[in-house]
Amino acid sequence: MALFISFEGGEGSGKTTQVERLVRKLTASGIPTLELHEPGSTNLGLHIRQIIKGRTWNGETVSPKAELFLFAAARAQLVNKVLRQFVRRERLVVIADRYADSTVAYQAYGRGLPLDLVQAANELATSGIMPDVTFLIDVPPEDGLKRTGGLQAQLFDFDAATQGRAGRMDDESSLRFEQEPLAFHELVRQG
Repeated sequence: MALFISFEGGEGSGKTTQVERLVRKLTASGIPTLELHEPGSTNLGLHIRQIIKGRTWNGETVSPKAELFLFAAARAQLVNKVLRQFVRRERLVVIADRYADSTVAYQAYGRGLPLDLVQAANELATSGIMPDVTFLIDVPPEDGLKRTGGLQAQLFDFDAATQGRAGRMDDESSLRFEQEPLAFHELVRQG
């Protein structure tokens, strides 16, 4: 069986950077890895990411329940098209930049949806495929949001002594979560 690892944390906590560093280290050591981003590691996931992370459509925003179902749909597609086949492989490390815990934190605690509803959606979407280990990067929301600077795409990998895009999937037009009030991010952190 593969080892399935997820990284969780608030906006600007460094999840993507840590995922990339771990993938580089494992790959350099000859250990096969599969890097995943949630949502976004399938074609459907990419489309859903654009919907979820976008601002509005003629003033209309995504409701909390619709947001939950969109995340669940992207995750169900990821499980069906990718994870189901890869978690059975020997000597493979699957590393996800977010997974089901983010949905609990953001949709149940941040958005205030009933926890049992969020857990049921996660159970349906994951088909029981859950990480073997999850790393939570706990950063105060004020610090994480300062790091995003309102533009998640501009994080730097100082460890590798290079500057540039750190592989973020988001751009200026998709900062909906980063633009939520600090109180929302505090609730997410508590969750």
